Amino acid sequence: MTFAVRETGSLVEKEAADKIRISDLEPRSMAPLLRDPNPFVRLKALTIIVQIQRSGAEWTGILGSTPEDAFLPVRRLAVRVIAHSESPEWSNFLEKGLQDQDQQVRDSCAIGLALIGRPAPIDLYDSILWGDRSNGWPIPDVYGALSKQPTPDVMSLLLRHPIVVDDFEDRVRAIDRIGKAAAGYPKTIELLLHWRNPGETHWSHPTFAQALLASGGQTVRAPLYDALSAPDRVARSNGARALALMKDQSAIPRLIAALDLESGLSRVSIVWALGKLRATAAIPKLVDLYLSVAPRSASLRGDLVMAQAGQHIYWQYEQINSVDALKASWDALAGQPAQDPRAQSWEGRDDTLMTEHILAALAEIGPMSAQDF
Repeated sequence: MTFAVRETGSLVEKEAADKIRISDLEPRSMAPLLRDPNPFVRLKALTIIVQIQRSGAEWTGILGSTPEDAFLPVRRLAVRVIAHSESPEWSNFLEKGLQDQDQQVRDSCAIGLALIGRPAPIDLYDSILWGDRSNGWPIPDVYGALSKQPTPDVMSLLLRHPIVVDDFEDRVRAIDRIGKAAAGYPKTIELLLHWRNPGETHWSHPTFAQALLASGGQTVRAPLYDALSAPDRVARSNGARALALMKDQSAIPRLIAALDLESGLSRVSIVWALGKLRATAAIPKLVDLYLSVAPRSASLRGDLVMAQAGQHIYWQYEQINSVDALKASWDALAGQPAQDPRAQSWEGRDDTLMTEHILAALAEIGPMSAQDF
């Protein structure tokens, strides 16, 4: 603001604008303020319009020349009002604004075009999300704008910038809106079913793609059922978790049957889903899985212990070595310090079904149901 005052306004003008009190918040009263020669008066009027979230046709109709104002703060806010209006009548202006010298103006124009269902080139939004250049636009609103046309290209962009799946109200609302919109695009649903970003979340939490599938409701239920018997393990995994998020009790028999299809990734997700659905009918199957997995889990832990003990065994018994070789070995050992095997996070192995996964599901189902086990 200091630079703006020096370049296009004066402190006297700013002080004069500060003294103005605006009480009548109607278009007929605000319109003269938007034509005032004092740039700070124009800015003050636009700020009030944005704050009260007025963006209908009666408000965009009084903007006059403010969308092309030489005073940058005014131009930025005027373009935001236009973008919020979601009016196709401004599409030509918004497309022209993509060439504006100011980054915030270009971003608002791109978001405005998405809001009217005519998104700008995808790379512009990629740049906005990578740089977190929301510029006053709440990030969930940016996702909501892009979800107006949830084509596979748009959805791929959103999946590269996943929303955290939790109970934060704005994020829940954004995921629900995007998922419902995506449900009408079969190719987008197919993309979501096969999307996997390793390490995106801990195994005990659903991913963004899975949450979007769950928000699709009845429209996507059939594709999710089909996914449980698909040859692709990622589709089975995403389908299982989405059905659990939908709280679909009728999916329980299908989930139990899908456990017979070999894949650690999908089994982890199916076991997780059965736990979330409190599927008491799955307890015998989960017990059998536990008994078959337990020896392997112990073996994996044993492999880790032996791998870490190997260096100690080497140093104890390998006596004949040159000084240079010893130094090289020491440098390698110092650069990769052994860790306490008890500190390893086995739950992070989302490609391998572990006893921890099964015990967590049984705990979700309830101790009374699994009392015999």
